[in-house]
Amino acid sequence: MAVAVLAVFLAVGGRSAYAAANSFLLNTTNTSTAQTTLNGSAVHGPALQLSNTSSNTAATALALKVSSGNPPLTVNSTKKVAKLNADKLDGIDSSGFVQGAEHALANRVVLTVPDDGSNNQTAVLNVPGFGVLNAICTAFDTGSAEIRYAFANSSGQALDVDRVNTYFADPDDTSKNGLFQNMSEHVITNGGSDFTDLSFVVSPGRTTYIQADYQIGTGTGSSSRLATIHATLTMAQGSTSCVGSAQAIMMP
Repeated sequence: MAVAVLAVFLAVGGRSAYAAANSFLLNTTNTSTAQTTLNGSAVHGPALQLSNTSSNTAATALALKVSSGNPPLTVNSTKKVAKLNADKLDGIDSSGFVQGAEHALANRVVLTVPDDGSNNQTAVLNVPGFGVLNAICTAFDTGSAEIRYAFANSSGQALDVDRVNTYFADPDDTSKNGLFQNMSEHVITNGGSDFTDLSFVVSPGRTTYIQADYQIGTGTGSSSRLATIHATLTMAQGSTSCVGSAQAIMMP
């Protein structure tokens, strides 16, 4: 068994002294009750290097173990460490993030709607380079309500907007329950809008709902698709709150 004896050089009151430390034994387990520090200010490389040349799949150069809830490592630098790969970010695997050059947008709004029958419009999501998804909510003093989505083209050119899987839940018009209103290859000129059908509610305690999926491009066909939007909009009878949310993915 190899034995390494450590000595610490101390400067005490201008005098030099050697303080013997406990032996550090290789090929066995060592126990310490105090911090061990290695200072290597004159070293022009790693102050400590660990190598494990074993080909066993479980062989690593370093293992860090701490009590539950404690971080296994602390650092004092914000510099990126090359080839230090992380399996998850905040517990989410890489498959849960947008891949490649695409980027995602998301927003949620709550619109207060007076019960005077006026159309109240608010922007739910701005999709740069394409346009704005607006929510239009209306409430009446009778307790009824109407909601709809409108995608407004402000791109400066005509857009092909395919609206698929537009789902309406109208508790007071069962003929529209579960209706999917799909508009494929629908061209919207600059300044124009694509409106969903109205979803409305009049019975007490009921809620009306719209789900709309948009595929946006500069020409017909899936190869021209440059952005997708998934949006939902809800409003309850007798309520003055209209809640809209939308997420978009933009392609390069």
